[in-house]
Amino acid sequence: ATGNGAGDRPYQRYDVHHVARWIEQILPFSLLLLVVFIRQHLQGFFVTIWIAAVMFKSNDILKKQTALKGERKIAMLVGITIIFMVHVFGVYWWYRNDYLLRPLFMVPPKDIPPFWHAIFIIMVNDTMVRQAAMTVKCMLLMYYKNSRGRNYRRQVI
Repeated sequence: ATGNGAGDRPYQRYDVHHVARWIEQILPFSLLLLVVFIRQHLQGFFVTIWIAAVMFKSNDILKKQTALKGERKIAMLVGITIIFMVHVFGVYWWYRNDYLLRPLFMVPPKDIPPFWHAIFIIMVNDTMVRQAAMTVKCMLLMYYKNSRGRNYRRQVI
C-alpha cells in the first residue's frame, strides 16, 4: 500500500471537520479581540493612514515637479514646501505630550512605552523625517530651477 488510496480519505475528512470546528470556536473570540484592539488604538490607526496617504501624495507631487525640470514654477514649489513643513510641525504639535520628540533626537525615553506605542512612535518619526527630507528636496528644486546642470551624455561624432 502506498498510502495514496481511498483508505486515507476518512482521516482527511476528519481533519477538515476538526479544523472547521476549531475555527468555529475560535473565530468569534478572535473577532472580539480584534474589535477591542482597534477601538483602543483607533486614533493611531487614523493617524497612520493619514500620514501614509500624505506621504504617498507628497512623493507623487515631488516626482512630478522634478520631472518638469526648467518649467517648474517657484510659487508652486514654495507652496508645496510650506505645506510639507506645516504637516510635519502639525503632527509633532498634535502629539507634543506623547514623547515623540525624545526618540527623534535619540534621547532615551523616561519610561519604556508599551509595544504598540513604541511601534507608533517609530512609524511616525520615520515618516516625518522622510516628509522633512522632501521639504529639503523642494528647496533644492527651487535652488536649481534655473541652472542647466551638466549634460553627461556623450556626443557621437
